[in-house]
Amino acid sequence: MSSIAYQTGIPNPPDDPSQDVAIMQANANAINQIIAVDHIGFNVLKSGYHDVIKQPPKIVDPLVLVGIGQTYTKTIGGDQNLFYETGNGIINQLTGNFTPTSNNGTIIFPGGITIKWGLVNSTSNGVVNFAPAFANNCFNVWTNPYFIGANPNGVASVSIKNTGAALDKTKFTWVFNTSSGAYSGFFWAAIGN
Repeated sequence: MSSIAYQTGIPNPPDDPSQDVAIMQANANAINQIIAVDHIGFNVLKSGYHDVIKQPPKIVDPLVLVGIGQTYTKTIGGDQNLFYETGNGIINQLTGNFTPTSNNGTIIFPGGITIKWGLVNSTSNGVVNFAPAFANNCFNVWTNPYFIGANPNGVASVSIKNTGAALDKTKFTWVFNTSSGAYSGFFWAAIGN
């Protein structure tokens, strides 16, 4: 969208008002133009109501306004997401970008809670890399072995190898445990923020 011209200081008190009429008319028309951006314009039903809200993305979070909440967008992962900052400076991501498929995906809930899921078609020990990584923490990972065909005559489990006090926010290392060759891999889900 192009900028909307508006000239301040009009009418200019030393001038005869007739000298400023053209500028005053241009300013009045500019008010009409700016109201019509994202709003229902003048002289129609529901004038002034929001029609759509367009928010250019911010590069950094806004300064805290004590006692005032702020809604804005930022570019995350190449696309714009909606954020809310409370009057105490707590930032919550309200939307997230994901393209779920039948086996893999990510969803971000208001407040930044994130669930990721996937499928591993292997029973060899390995690593699952979160793509993208959790922003702050991975709280938990669940697994569920699967088989194809007849019921296996053994059981299986997938152990998550933890190398420290907390789960890695970028990946998890897993070990497949089974006494049966009937298992093909496992489904996994992880929650974090």
